[in-house]
Amino acid sequence: MTQVIGDVLIRWDVLLLVWSLFGLSALLIAFRPSDDKPLMWKKYFVYLLIVHIVFTCIALHWFGILATVIFVGAAEEVWGLKNPEKKVAAWKRIIALLFVCFLGFGFIFFAAKGPVSSVWSIYASVVIFDGISQLAGQTFGRTRFAPKISPNKTLEGFITGWLFSFGALFLLEDMEKTDIIFGACIGPVALLGDLLASYYKRLHGIKDYGNWIPGHGGILDRFDSLLMVGAVVFYAGMVWLMIYI
Repeated sequence: MTQVIGDVLIRWDVLLLVWSLFGLSALLIAFRPSDDKPLMWKKYFVYLLIVHIVFTCIALHWFGILATVIFVGAAEEVWGLKNPEKKVAAWKRIIALLFVCFLGFGFIFFAAKGPVSSVWSIYASVVIFDGISQLAGQTFGRTRFAPKISPNKTLEGFITGWLFSFGALFLLEDMEKTDIIFGACIGPVALLGDLLASYYKRLHGIKDYGNWIPGHGGILDRFDSLLMVGAVVFYAGMVWLMIYI
């Protein structure tokens, strides 16, 4: 328990950044004219709970267990996704499942073996990217770059989210040249995970992967970016070790 408290106290800066993001989000929801405010607040508080559950699991060294649950849920959602009105070829479903398994194994090793401090920072970076890119896109986003896959994604939102997430990681970690490259890639990799998950849903003509998470949809709807980032960080780290060590 002392170690857990120490981890939390050491990474108070991570929590401060994430809480600042949620504070900004609450202000924008409160002052934004909308007929969907009950749903927006529901999504807000559910996501707030999810983020703190993940941070708690990281601090308690349970993140590997949570990552396994996320992986199993994502694999089940990908394979079980069906729409009688729009059938998808079996080979596409098999490739999608194998790809999720590949990501899942890397994600689990990242969650279970990664240094707690670095995992905290990387997760915070993903949260900040997701949150800021969505807020910026809704506030001043104009240029939609994937309207058929994810209509709400805008170039302005992506750039703003990427700058904030990279800036946050730069502040949180003592980064060397290699770390800077990794950090700069987190935003684009998170976006790629989101777009791939959205593309697979569009193939099936379905809006959400499920209804496990109130206001958000399925497990993959909420954790697609983190699954991709965690896996890429692990596999890229393995390649780097094989080349330079």
